[in-house]
Amino acid sequence: MHKTAKQRNTRDMGKRAPHRHSACLVVLLVLSVIITNACSSVECPLNNLVQMSFKLKGDVTSLPYTLTVSTPRQESNDTIVLNMISAVDSFILPISYIHPVDTFYFDLKGEGDIQLFDTIFISKENHQHFQSVDCAGSYYHNLKSATSTRHALDSISIHTPYVTNETHEAHIYIYFKNSL
Repeated sequence: MHKTAKQRNTRDMGKRAPHRHSACLVVLLVLSVIITNACSSVECPLNNLVQMSFKLKGDVTSLPYTLTVSTPRQESNDTIVLNMISAVDSFILPISYIHPVDTFYFDLKGEGDIQLFDTIFISKENHQHFQSVDCAGSYYHNLKSATSTRHALDSISIHTPYVTNETHEAHIYIYFKNSL
């Protein structure tokens, strides 16, 4: 029995179809591996904390007294964020995620019974920062103003207004009075 060309082509296609499907599956598998590896190669920062760096400037470039810094919390009492440091020329403080103004209470203790308190107010704009779906979200900030009381502090100024999770450059310059 002779088969027509159409019948032979149909029969041959039936035999070749599994090979075409397996080749397509291999190509799809290779592409999915490449795409998956490309998407997950984002390196999330190990330190996702966003903090402000303070640098002493002016006549007092190393802290001659003991400094403790606390900040108010809405859900509980004040919390200490920096405890009894001295003889430093810079320090790092946390920054809130979404509050428009951060408040810091400075408790300075000198020799003997000398103790002074100052309050710093940092006004800022908060911006959500998205790096990848693989990484935790965070907020970056634009500092708008920095003010303080002036018991032990002479003044403060904004040096680097954009705050990220990098603290290698000072955000705030802080000027202490020569003596308590």
